[in-house]
Amino acid sequence: MVMELLVVAAIFAMSLVWRVQMLADQSQVVVYSLRNHTAISVIDGFNQVLICDEGLLEEPSSIDYSLKGYWAERQLPMNPLCHTFAEDFSDDLVRKRKNLISVHGLLLALWDPIVDCGDVSRVDVDYLMVREKQRPDLQSVVSIYRVGVLLIDGSVPDYLAKEWIRQAKSMNIPYRNLREGAMIV
Repeated sequence: MVMELLVVAAIFAMSLVWRVQMLADQSQVVVYSLRNHTAISVIDGFNQVLICDEGLLEEPSSIDYSLKGYWAERQLPMNPLCHTFAEDFSDDLVRKRKNLISVHGLLLALWDPIVDCGDVSRVDVDYLMVREKQRPDLQSVVSIYRVGVLLIDGSVPDYLAKEWIRQAKSMNIPYRNLREGAMIV
């Protein structure tokens, strides 16, 4: 009887050690599925950087309801370092300049037809995210970017999301509608 209890205790302890090790080794980019806001978490071990629109930071209840459950599950800090999409920054986990976000070799672009890309021909991006009420014009997008996957944010109204999807299908560009759920890379 004592031996069986010791075996069970040893298995339990090993499973806890395994779980902590898995969380310490986690490296993810999470693009959340939010209805009215845009948010991305960059996670490395137990460290996290949140990039979001300014409106989300002004609504702490939205963060509590939509994001903190996942953070608790992954044992991440509940008050991560936060940046907005409006600012340029660089830290240990992520770098953002204008509308480009670089994370561990992945490049994500935020579609903004106003941003001047300079004399660069076409930029290769792994993901390109369209947000809010941007007029669907995938032809303009592909004149600037070689898009790996088109991400349609949850803040895009349904009627515009359908048009982005229609254009992506017609141009054979892979897409992901984030209203269907968050994306974890």
